[in-house]
Amino acid sequence: MAAETYKMSASAVIVTILLFVLLVVMAWGYDQVFTGRAALLHQQLEPAADATIAGLFGAEEALALLRLAEAGRASMDQLDACDWLLESRIEAALARVQLAVPLDTPLASLSGGQRTRAAIAALLAAEPNILLLDEPTNHLDADGRAVIADLLQGWRGVAIIA
Repeated sequence: MAAETYKMSASAVIVTILLFVLLVVMAWGYDQVFTGRAALLHQQLEPAADATIAGLFGAEEALALLRLAEAGRASMDQLDACDWLLESRIEAALARVQLAVPLDTPLASLSGGQRTRAAIAALLAAEPNILLLDEPTNHLDADGRAVIADLLQGWRGVAIIA
């Protein structure tokens, strides 16, 4: 079996090293150093052909359950499992990056800048303490860069930007 070779930008190497260090610290159990969650934005977001906004948020199954409940076909256990505020939380996260698209929108139909905004919204929805962003303004126009800059100025966690 032949070894695989990967090309990485300098910023990708830096983010990878920082993430590795963070994971090692967390694995060693240094709770005094860090407790919480980290989120990583990769420089390139190459979605699968069938990937959607909902999938980016990891919400496809939960949204399908909501649709079942709305149609009156859910069991009592399924109704108990419904996250009734999920759609509004996702829409609020998308609004923070000034992106208004339906949750079933295919990621492949979005521009690179819109995919970046959607990915950042999904990261924020996970409520991390640390953001690791690899060139987050790639593919963004001036308005998109301003949105991300404003968002980061208001960020109250740690942000490492390469």
